[in-house]
Amino acid sequence: MTHEMTAAAGPVLVDPPHIRLMALSGPMGDLARARQGLACLQALGFAVDNQAAIDRRWSRFAGTDAERLADLQGWTGTNMPAPDLLLATRGGYGAIRLLDRIDYDVLCPQLRQHGSIVMGYSDTTAVQLALLARGGVLSWSGP
Repeated sequence: MTHEMTAAAGPVLVDPPHIRLMALSGPMGDLARARQGLACLQALGFAVDNQAAIDRRWSRFAGTDAERLADLQGWTGTNMPAPDLLLATRGGYGAIRLLDRIDYDVLCPQLRQHGSIVMGYSDTTAVQLALLARGGVLSWSGP
């Protein structure tokens, strides 16, 4: 990622960071607010993919276990670029159901090689700690 400074607006992203949304737990409660947050990220110059994660709902979760797992690791083994940031949409409950299904042997080396950051809080902490323990992947805690 590179950026240039402008006097009035601060940094302008020349090579925008790639954010991949991941909904590993509960569904979004306020979709209008979620879309507003997404619009803000895009206005700041971030490239955001997996936006469908915002709208998904299955029972009390933000999608089936398979859909939520794909949020985390569905880009591996494809021609999709590695994300600079894997950003959790919210916490809640449900991420623990995914821990034994994560392909740590594939995901962790790719996250480390690219320097991807995993960012979440609440329920996502279980995944963050598993990635650290199983693959040495560092993460940030925060919304």
